Amino acid sequence: MELPIILVTPFFIREVIFMNKVSVKLLNTPQILIDDIPVIFPYKKAEALFYYLTIKKIITRDEAVALLWEDNEESIAKKNLRHALYVIKKKFGFDIISAPQKYKLILNPETNIEIDLDKFQTENRLDLYTGTLLKGFGVKNAYTFEEWLSKKQETTREIYLTKQFELLKSIPYHNLTDIEQYSNRYILEDPLDERIYLFLMETYKENKLYHKGIKVYQKLMEILNDELGISPNKEITNLYHELLNLWLDNSSEEIDNEILSESIRTRKYELSQIHLYYNKFLAGELHNIMVMGENGIGKTHLINTFLSDIDKSNFLILQTSCLQAEKEFPLQPWSNLILNLEEYINNNNIALSANLVYTIAQLFPCFGALEEVSDIISRGYSYNACKSGVVKLFQIVSKSTRILLFIDNIHSMDKSSLDLLSSIMRMHNPNIMVISTCLDVVDYNVVTFTSTMVKDELLHQIPMSRLTKEEALQFINATLEGNNFDEETLNKIYTETDGNIFFLLELLNNMKSNDNPNELSLNAQGILNDRLNGISTESRQLLDIISLFHDFANLSTFSVIQNKNQLEILDLLDELKEHALIIERNDNGRVYFTFTHTKMREFVYHKLSPSKQRILHNRVGEVLEQSNDTDLITRYKRLIYHYTLGENEERVLYYKILYTEKYSSTFFELYPVLDNKIEENLFDAESVVSYFNNFESELNNYKRSNKNFVLFDELEGRILHAKSNYCIQEGFYEEGLECIRRALNNTYVIKHSNLYLQILRQEIYYSIQVCDTDLMDKCTKNGLELSLTSQNDIEHAIYNRLRGLFYIMTGKYRLAIASLIKSIDFLEKANLSMKIYTLNIAAAYNYLGELHRKQNHFKEAMSYYNKAISITEENNCPKNPTFLANLGRTYFDHKDYEKSFECFKQAKEIYLNSAIIVGKATTMAYTALYTCYDGNFSLSEEYILEAERIAETLKSPLEKGILKYIQHIIATNFKGKLMILDKPAQYYKDECKKYFEPFNETYILQEIMI
Repeated sequence: MELPIILVTPFFIREVIFMNKVSVKLLNTPQILIDDIPVIFPYKKAEALFYYLTIKKIITRDEAVALLWEDNEESIAKKNLRHALYVIKKKFGFDIISAPQKYKLILNPETNIEIDLDKFQTENRLDLYTGTLLKGFGVKNAYTFEEWLSKKQETTREIYLTKQFELLKSIPYHNLTDIEQYSNRYILEDPLDERIYLFLMETYKENKLYHKGIKVYQKLMEILNDELGISPNKEITNLYHELLNLWLDNSSEEIDNEILSESIRTRKYELSQIHLYYNKFLAGELHNIMVMGENGIGKTHLINTFLSDIDKSNFLILQTSCLQAEKEFPLQPWSNLILNLEEYINNNNIALSANLVYTIAQLFPCFGALEEVSDIISRGYSYNACKSGVVKLFQIVSKSTRILLFIDNIHSMDKSSLDLLSSIMRMHNPNIMVISTCLDVVDYNVVTFTSTMVKDELLHQIPMSRLTKEEALQFINATLEGNNFDEETLNKIYTETDGNIFFLLELLNNMKSNDNPNELSLNAQGILNDRLNGISTESRQLLDIISLFHDFANLSTFSVIQNKNQLEILDLLDELKEHALIIERNDNGRVYFTFTHTKMREFVYHKLSPSKQRILHNRVGEVLEQSNDTDLITRYKRLIYHYTLGENEERVLYYKILYTEKYSSTFFELYPVLDNKIEENLFDAESVVSYFNNFESELNNYKRSNKNFVLFDELEGRILHAKSNYCIQEGFYEEGLECIRRALNNTYVIKHSNLYLQILRQEIYYSIQVCDTDLMDKCTKNGLELSLTSQNDIEHAIYNRLRGLFYIMTGKYRLAIASLIKSIDFLEKANLSMKIYTLNIAAAYNYLGELHRKQNHFKEAMSYYNKAISITEENNCPKNPTFLANLGRTYFDHKDYEKSFECFKQAKEIYLNSAIIVGKATTMAYTALYTCYDGNFSLSEEYILEAERIAETLKSPLEKGILKYIQHIIATNFKGKLMILDKPAQYYKDECKKYFEPFNETYILQEIMI
């Protein structure tokens, strides 16, 4: 009798299409398509074998073995070859490889296969060569294959270059578009071949485009110098000189403008704003401009570009720059302005009264033809009168010419100079325009001046921000024309410079000259040193401390390190902010300070002596140890950073192990306490165990060389805890149980009940996965007793949840409900934020769902599973795939296949992107079933194999039983469709009964028995 659960809606039924057109792309990144559907191989060696055969056409089995499995014994290597051939056949769904003779392998001649490499070689299709043969493809531990591939890539490349050059020479010289197009392709593949540059230069000469030929030579010279440190050969150099002479003799040739400074090209909006106000000024309107932004953003360069663009014949342009070192000298920025103004007055015979000259001379003694000093002094002195004299002077000169006053770095202007500038601007003289540059963060006097002028509509502010990533890319491409930076390098450049043009130029110039990219030029160092001048000794000492922090630091930390009260520290921080060296940030109510730019931090930091760096880093570490930051992951990382640079080996080892333990507890536990956010993958999946073993070795070595190492027991217990988390989660039970045994006998662990309880939980997780209810009974009882006597309420709540699961597994449902409700009630009422216990609360609801599912109360079960899922969503916690998998099973058993399919689909995606494997075999098994209904039997086989692997890894009788249940359904309804299910349906039915009989899966057993 057929089971109703096997009869599914048409939603899942798909027509199986047998595909027969195969397309293989070998040039550039390889790709295989069957009727436009990509073929993805499960492992590299099978894929490599297929590519090798498509290129060679015919190979022997011994050749294939030697190519890919040279380090294996002959029998194992041949077995691997047979498996690879089987995988290839399964991926294609038909015999794409045939063996006309037992020892030979060829591509099936009856297959409709199209290979781009064949067309490239036989049909001269150069357009198909879009990149290196099998670009980016490689196989680990297959050196013979890698060596063959490298030679084949070079041979193919040489064929391409030869044919491309022949094609170029056949194009008529006047057909520049094609010549440039194909030349660029050639240069992209081989930028060091001088022949192509010579050909291009000769072509431009024939077309009388001499300037283009010159630019080709300059590009070649730059490339050869950067790559090889040499100059172009004599023939090309002679042609270059010939082109240069021809260009000079033909001045009528239209010359391309040199590339406009990219810092300006990316500032089109700001430049257009300046021109807008300038044009209004020309029309008689009153406008003054202040360009604002951080140091190195390109403010001065922007104004200089604007000044170079305008017609200066009818203007008097006066320029001055304010220096921080001169801020204590009143009116110093005006000295040069007054001198330049006097020169204009003399050249244009502008008449000034003697009294005016003398008045101005009181402030600027160099102005005018002065009488004897004693005579000047006898006339008396009034600052306001002198200031009014300067204002009147500007008024007089502006009647004969428009004045454009450019003041650079106005943030360093003294109070008297600002006062004088304010008076000139308040004349409302439409013939005077003031343009200035200013930092974002400035002192009180400049802020007052700026805000007042803006309020009175006498000043327009134009903000300049750092380059965006896109703008920075544009800048890089123009500065280093023809660079081949990959995305990772470009991102690193942008991160290093934060889009600041000054630092961006420094880094690019160093890269261009093959210098250390992170080393500042002497000129740049001088500029940064100037910025440090003028700050007090105490502020500089605080700045040194701030430079120790690569991320952030707060006020209390500075206060403790410098042993000063926070008000004193705030005064020093204000001074540093006024000099635009640091900025204050607010992150969710947490105030911290950091440098305005990372490069400035690095500059200040590297000026500290090594001994000073070491001492200060250790001092910072001591302060951070006393903090009450609940984000332990971040705290431990910061402590490792500071103690590493402080060369404190013991503290580095201590916090590395604490960090690893915390990471392992958060990352590998099925339902962790979410008191820390994990943003990185600490472990390489293939070397996790060796990672822990190395830590143990490092710990033992340190103890041997430091006999009085009192932290050994604690650190040994913690690293064993971390290792057991991983081993139990991943099914490495023997090693995991050994870690648990050693840890529970550790002196430190025995004395610290919280750690003891966390480690004991790992033994419970093991008992759950292998369904050892006796061990689970013992461990949950011990945990409940210890957590109660030690008054560890959180662990007591967690152990109640685990005890509830024990009761479910043993069919004691009333006791299970009591334990689970007790766990939920406490965690929801915990003093700490409920959010960190979200997964533990949700897990209890999930277990309540299991309790009802086992009793055929499907609707109640669905309600609890959905409750578990909604709790995680409401608290923005990561979804746990086990909730979705259990809900999917329940929908399936309730005959709601469409919802079941959707649950398993979501669960599968989460499993593929997490370290969780509990429940993964179940998800893969059900996904295999639905994939069968979708007609994709090859993919279904892959899911079955993955489910078998995981179930065997975890040694879970329950998941093995579920897998056999699904295999029974598939074998019954899709007989012969899955080659890996080579046994009759009855076999899988019997296996299912064997695994399920010890558990309370009664309704499944009932249906299996029908």
